[in-house]
Amino acid sequence: RADSMDPDFPTGDFSRRLQQMGIAQPNPTYSPSSTASSQLGPQAPLGPSFAPSRSNPTLVALEARQRLQDEAEEDFAAIGRGVDGRRFLDMRTVVDATKLRDRGVPDKDIESRLRIQPGLLGRLG
Repeated sequence: RADSMDPDFPTGDFSRRLQQMGIAQPNPTYSPSSTASSQLGPQAPLGPSFAPSRSNPTLVALEARQRLQDEAEEDFAAIGRGVDGRRFLDMRTVVDATKLRDRGVPDKDIESRLRIQPGLLGRLG
């Protein structure tokens, strides 16, 4: 039979199992324009349900990124105001510091010259 050669053709067993399982109930969703009636009654949520933000890894990562962005902006704004040095570095500064290190310039001199927070180069390795 030609249909038995088609991998997408459902077999008799598969069709019987689908028949036994019955119609799937969709998850309730919120749509203000929806005209479908809900069989769940008044217990249905009024809007979409989301996990609490503290247990949602994506939201936690986005919040951490925003916090670091705010700290970096404060760090940048403090340049020249008697602050010990920058804590957040751009790639150009890291490359310059690495080149100076390769030439044998002491970390302390590099940090002073590039206005980097004392000890930061040591922590970078």
